[in-house]
Amino acid sequence: MRKIILLCLIAGITGCSGIRRIGKGGEEFKKDDIALVDVINQNLSKESFYIQKANIEYENGNTTVSFIATVKYVIPDEYLISLRLKSGIEIARIYMNPDTIMANDRINKRFYYGKPDFLSARYGVPLEVLPVIFGDLITTDETKNLKFKCMEGKMLIDSYVKGLKIEYEVDCTKRKSIVLRQEGSYSGTSAEITYNKFEKQGNTMIPGEIIIYHKESGSNLKLRVEKVETPWKGSIEFIPGIRYEKMELR
Repeated sequence: MRKIILLCLIAGITGCSGIRRIGKGGEEFKKDDIALVDVINQNLSKESFYIQKANIEYENGNTTVSFIATVKYVIPDEYLISLRLKSGIEIARIYMNPDTIMANDRINKRFYYGKPDFLSARYGVPLEVLPVIFGDLITTDETKNLKFKCMEGKMLIDSYVKGLKIEYEVDCTKRKSIVLRQEGSYSGTSAEITYNKFEKQGNTMIPGEIIIYHKESGSNLKLRVEKVETPWKGSIEFIPGIRYEKMELR
């Protein structure tokens, strides 16, 4: 059940990390050049948000698992995620902030707890990177004002982190990532995220369909966002399962 609990958190970004170095911008800036900050300003995670319903379908070989998810996010880095079966029965609830991870496995009556370092150590995924699932561009203050040339309505942004290469393909009109590719230590793309069906929500453009593909495993995850509230002014509360078996994540 641990795989199910963590599936929707890590399936799309295993191997990715925060951007430390952005690829070179053009030497001459023209009207169709885009400042990185214009893309960052479209990030969903720049404000608190509440994804009230998202349909998730995970395929791996002959196995297909479907969930309905809700995601609450309070800036700058607090998450509450609920996973339910199509029948409406909640199977897992996950809370994360920079200090802790807690999860209720309602099927097996287990309470998981640990530090966010668990994600980095086990899956190579720091907490700060989770927003890339929703098409956000993660960068640093030193690079956000760089400009990039648009060619045929798109621009490519490369980053290199811990030996891994991450490439964003950004739509210059939408100012949003439409494809994210993450290369492994060897040649070839090991993961690709495609973003489709964009809609304006609040002050940002949000992909309504997200498709995550892992080359090595052949697994495929489709996430369809149906309803989002942003900016959201709610709060987050997590209550550990009563009389659940406690299990530390390590």
